Amino acid sequence: MLKILVIEDDLETGDYLRSEFHRAGYACDYVDTLASTRVQSGLSNFAVVVFDRLLPDGDGIDVV
Repeated sequence: MLKILVIEDDLETGDYLRSEFHRAGYACDYVDTLASTRVQSGLSNFAVVVFDRLLPDGDGIDVV
């Protein structure tokens, strides 16, 4: 199963994306900061990363 990581600090947007990916049949993890992303088991476990560019602790592109 395709696994997606969503990095988004806006709770409403993050919940919406996670919900829609799950509804479409994808596994989806959701975090709201870059620090939380670093705690994840590694980006190599995800086929897709959807990230916010304006996170409170940096630019989401820094994780890729």
